[in-house]
Amino acid sequence: MGASESQTLTKYLQALESQLTSRGRRVAPATIRATRSDLRAFIAWWEQTRQLTFDAALVLDTDLDDYTNHRQRHEARAPATINRSNASLRAFFVWTVQQDQAATNPAAKLRDLPVEETAPRGLDLDGVEWLIRAATLNRDPRERARDLALLTLLSDCGLRSQEVADLELRDVDLDGGSVTVRMGKGRKPRRVLLNVEGPTIDRLRDYITTLYPVVEPHIVAPAEEIERGIVKFLAAQRITKPGQPWEPGMQTVTMRKRLIALRSSAIALIREQITREQLLDRIEGLVDTIQDLETCSPHILRHGLAYRLYAAGATAKTVARQFGHSRETTAMKYGKQKDKEVRQLMSRANRRRV
Repeated sequence: MGASESQTLTKYLQALESQLTSRGRRVAPATIRATRSDLRAFIAWWEQTRQLTFDAALVLDTDLDDYTNHRQRHEARAPATINRSNASLRAFFVWTVQQDQAATNPAAKLRDLPVEETAPRGLDLDGVEWLIRAATLNRDPRERARDLALLTLLSDCGLRSQEVADLELRDVDLDGGSVTVRMGKGRKPRRVLLNVEGPTIDRLRDYITTLYPVVEPHIVAPAEEIERGIVKFLAAQRITKPGQPWEPGMQTVTMRKRLIALRSSAIALIREQITREQLLDRIEGLVDTIQDLETCSPHILRHGLAYRLYAAGATAKTVARQFGHSRETTAMKYGKQKDKEVRQLMSRANRRRV
């Protein structure tokens, strides 16, 4: 990647960070990260295939068509991923024309691929319970309480991983049964109501009393900030620091790593359980749960709650409110049948009588 390209990309991202959306908000950090990744991938491909140092003025509309074909055929990218990249490219080349770095916009006629209307994946309660079992078996009381709180915020509350990372101690009102998201997607605030009858509040309270006891907190942070609740809610152990202290703040990448560890432990527990089972139906159910857990992510936990809300009779308006969706149509996708359910129906439809 050439130095001139690096400077162009840097300037564009800086301009993007300073822009306001149609709703008058700053562009979300996740959008900046995705845009950077999309443009870096295209520039690297262009330099490799065209054997030139990148210059926006030299890009042709046929280059973008070739890049789309490459991502679809050789990289086997999903249409939604390609379309997101296309959106990044369109915005970037509009900017290059505005900045007089290119005479024409090669992405002006770049079209998105058709996307199949499928329901997003979500983890059902069986899978969530196995993750909870894996977390409960941890002998470290602080890590155990933190992991259970993490699963609770993702699965029981339906928060996005970045929302969990931004959550502060003062935002969790257990007596009032709510969690305040100060800046969700699109910097939109909302209040998430908690289930006051189940274990949700108990697990969050146990985490607070374990990591933030009244007498002496186990987290390294100014006492005044802890008392005022202006520290990050979730904490992580800094294994690279002397004494490996626990400090406020848990990055989204750390959350994904913890979830990968938990799902691996959960899968091991299920496989051990399979060896004890005699009934074929139980074994098949456990195997299905393993398959669901193998691809489990923070967002899939969030999706699982949406499906459970619909199954409990919630409307699209309710789901949109809890999840921070700007439009009810976004929440309506959870009312669709999942691939797993369709496969089960196909299996029953094609089952032949002996």
